[in-house]
Amino acid sequence: MKENKTSNEYMTLVSRAPSNLIINSELEWEISLTANQNISKGMNIKITVPAYQHQRSEEYLQCYDYWKPNYIYAMPSDDEIRLSTQIKKIETGFSHVKSWSDSSRVAVITTLSNIKKGKGFTIKFGGISKPFVKGECTPSRCGQFACHKGGTKLNYLVQADYLGNGEYQTEDILGPIEILPEKPDKIVITSNNTAKPNQNIKASILVKDRFNNPVFNYDLSDIELLITNLETGEKKLLVKSKDDFITQIEQTGFYEITVLNTNFKVESSIVYCDENIQPIFWGDTHVHSNLTANIRDNDGGATPEQCYWYAKNVSKIDFVCLVEQTFLFNEDDVNLGKNTWSKMIQEARKEYLPDKFIPFSGFELHGPRGDTVVFFQDELATDDYPDESVKTIPDVWRHYKHKQFMTVPHLHRYCNGRPNLDQQDKENIGFDLEKWKLSSPNETLCEVFSSQWGTFENQNSPKVLKALANVKGNTVAEFLDRGKLWGMTASSDGHDGNPGYGGLTGVYGNGLTRSELFSSLKKRMTIATTHERVVIDFKLNGHGIGEIINCTSDCNIDLNVVSPKKIDRIQIIKNGNIYREYICSEKYAKLNVNIEDVEANDYFYIKVLLIDNEIVWTSPIFCKKKEL
Repeated sequence: MKENKTSNEYMTLVSRAPSNLIINSELEWEISLTANQNISKGMNIKITVPAYQHQRSEEYLQCYDYWKPNYIYAMPSDDEIRLSTQIKKIETGFSHVKSWSDSSRVAVITTLSNIKKGKGFTIKFGGISKPFVKGECTPSRCGQFACHKGGTKLNYLVQADYLGNGEYQTEDILGPIEILPEKPDKIVITSNNTAKPNQNIKASILVKDRFNNPVFNYDLSDIELLITNLETGEKKLLVKSKDDFITQIEQTGFYEITVLNTNFKVESSIVYCDENIQPIFWGDTHVHSNLTANIRDNDGGATPEQCYWYAKNVSKIDFVCLVEQTFLFNEDDVNLGKNTWSKMIQEARKEYLPDKFIPFSGFELHGPRGDTVVFFQDELATDDYPDESVKTIPDVWRHYKHKQFMTVPHLHRYCNGRPNLDQQDKENIGFDLEKWKLSSPNETLCEVFSSQWGTFENQNSPKVLKALANVKGNTVAEFLDRGKLWGMTASSDGHDGNPGYGGLTGVYGNGLTRSELFSSLKKRMTIATTHERVVIDFKLNGHGIGEIINCTSDCNIDLNVVSPKKIDRIQIIKNGNIYREYICSEKYAKLNVNIEDVEANDYFYIKVLLIDNEIVWTSPIFCKKKEL
């Protein structure tokens, strides 16, 4: 334990706390206070505990139940001193943030009696030696994140109101406590997942602990990578080139890149090699930073810089749509104002690296339809800030009609089972399909999965996390059945500065620039995955993912799939229902399927289910709609 000491005319404070901890280990600290003069009753010590992770169900602080973790208490130096310990909510303009149990993270210790010079008390957090129940209570433990640029740190705010008049001064006495990753557990390989014959394939490796925290300082000099043709079994080593590995393959087919001879677990990468395949780029289409007000109020380190750094160096994805939440556009504490807009511009500008990494900026608008992500092809400008007339998504379509932008519905908002209503719920009770009748050429994608909420494919989808149920009419399949020409995206909806940790969107495109990538997104040339980077080459009568085609009564599906994990089932979905299903126990599959009696307004997409319950969807291919 590291000891810190500070003194002033009222008190001497001494803290004892670890300078660093391995994730998932016990967290314990204390602050002792000794009076330097006689102190009248009514003194307050306020300690604000860092958020660490967004909206976890666990309480950060509590003082009433001895057997719970995160217990905080104050012990006087003698029986004449009486103390009160209370737990309060953080200050926030968001009413729903206060309903989260993890917003209870402000401890206030108040003296109920005078304290003589030389006397005092000790504030203790965690441990198993709580008064009267030593060893009979669970210890507090730090969480599983150790992934931030510059280190993941618990920064405590200690404030003292020595005179009891409500005027607090900050005391630099506790922390920061750095959270370190666990021991190395696995090697994660990333590579380009598509290639043409004799085209360079570049792979990179990253060591992680079992919680997916990066371990950057591990010696990888002896690591060798092997590429295997999954059909023929032919193998060859990749060539080491600085920090990456390079190879070429001459023969079309399905390939896996893995580690040769290691005791670590390995998360392999796959390559689909074909003469006609376009490059596939992976990104997170829905992420927030602490420029969003409710994340700022419960922030564990999700700065824009951290989000971009994590995307490039840990998730190793190609693009990110960093959007900030808002109900309206103004300068209050809960909405997106002009100052925040300017910061979004500055942060994205620093990160744009053509052919390497693409940041898209925008906002998530809470409105009568529910939540919708809005992002722009080009860099935002100061004069792009919306005026006060922009309150709904049709307003967005109108206001930005001369800009290149997209709106992507996020269908969670009207899920049943929400225990508390936020501002939007109170203003827009109920689900009304009338709000969805309008369409726009700027809305060609929707979110089929987010790691925050779950899957929204249809009413039979497995709902995970907070998406326990949905209302009729508010799923992707039901909207497609009503004529929406939407492709699929998946995202993390991340709030912790770690984009790409969950849902991902794969985009087929000609190049990694804003214009090329945006064009492919708008054309629905996408694959949505709960996480695994699976390549699906899906053609209907020779037409590709996202296309709208002239239908015939007889169609042919060509399908090639390759996955880093074994495939359980492949489903051909027609008009929202399973049309054909194929059992598979390999990491690749080739199918040629004849489809009879295809009619106008039919749509088809592919759904791949892996053995570990991960799911991958393609955007639909739409048969041409009948002329009205």
